[in-house]
Amino acid sequence: MGCAALTGCKSSQTVPNDYQAYVAYQQQMQKGENTPQWETSRPDRKERIVDECIRLAQDTTQIRAYGTATSYDEAAALEFAEAEAVRQLSTMMETAAEGARQIYRGTASKNASQSSESRMESVTTQFFAQRVKNYRIVKTTMYDLSDGTIQVYVCIELRDGIEKTSQELADTLSNDEILGVDFNRQKFIDAMSQGLSDYKNRQQQ
Repeated sequence: MGCAALTGCKSSQTVPNDYQAYVAYQQQMQKGENTPQWETSRPDRKERIVDECIRLAQDTTQIRAYGTATSYDEAAALEFAEAEAVRQLSTMMETAAEGARQIYRGTASKNASQSSESRMESVTTQFFAQRVKNYRIVKTTMYDLSDGTIQVYVCIELRDGIEKTSQELADTLSNDEILGVDFNRQKFIDAMSQGLSDYKNRQQQ
């Protein structure tokens, strides 16, 4: 069978495998159209730009978090974004501390009371409530949106690093006699550091 029976020899372009797209291709070629339907139906693709504040907050070697807010007022957007970053920072550290508390439950004496665990949680919460105030702003970005509002991103960082913060929390719990002598202090510090890294990794998924 000659090529005229199939395509009229109008084009030597390769036909697609999908039968319906092929039929549409034939119809277009018969009308003299140059671009087949199966090509024009492909969706456009546009690369997403990740804000610098988000990228900086993903650094697992630092205790960082970012917040974002949108408002018609620039000062309000900045304030709300920073407050959201602080909230995220607190959540991150509390999550890491919970992992360390689980280490405590696994290594502390079997006679450890429920009250000692409650005290540990209370002291940890107070510790982070104070430490989270000691942060600095790493980066701020602002965007003017088409509706007249301003979108702001703020990345903040705890001034004390992961290792120092973990050690200070372990010291605080030891001084309050919450960690028993059979508790592995270094294991607690390592669990805190790992918990912060795991939290950030989950947020990126």
